[in-house]
Amino acid sequence: MNAQLDGITTLSVLKISMIYDYENHVRKYSDSFERIILPDSKVTQVKEFVREVLKKKNTEQHHKIDNNFEYARWLNGFLGECAVEQYLGEPFVDFTIGDSVDYHVSDLSKLGYQCGVKTSAKYRYPVIFKQSYKPEIIVVKQTEKLLWICGLATPNILNTFQSLELITDHLILKRGKKTAFYGFHQLINPKKIKKYLHHYTKSI
Repeated sequence: MNAQLDGITTLSVLKISMIYDYENHVRKYSDSFERIILPDSKVTQVKEFVREVLKKKNTEQHHKIDNNFEYARWLNGFLGECAVEQYLGEPFVDFTIGDSVDYHVSDLSKLGYQCGVKTSAKYRYPVIFKQSYKPEIIVVKQTEKLLWICGLATPNILNTFQSLELITDHLILKRGKKTAFYGFHQLINPKKIKKYLHHYTKSI
């Protein structure tokens, strides 16, 4: 009985610790976040698109192996892109389907910018590469319709404020290529994103 209680207590402490870290690293700065409500029609479009994408991906060897929580990751990613698109007022989300090799471009490349979008679910941290070479717009998904544009992280910010301890997927840890970002206190304010993109990240 004591062992069971000790186990429950340990789990509770870990959970409280994770939430505390999230409160300290993310929600503490939420006054500057921009609230986005996606239309039901857009959420439906994204869900249908992700299902079709995964049908295609299942024919690729990499995705036959790497299918852990894949639907949720793709859904979060495209919902985040749609939130940024709505916020910027410029269409860029690519709803075409093809081989993965043809889609290794920045999320905002259609607008002429070398900039990505990283979306995480509430109480999770954005998963990024250990070495970043382009800025990322950081988004938190609270629900499928409600998302928050948190700001823009430069490559230097992404490469500085990262921690493997905040990764919850053991497969990501095993691969060793990605980590988690927690530097929300260093993000460029969402209201300045357009200015930043136009002056610093426009691609040639």
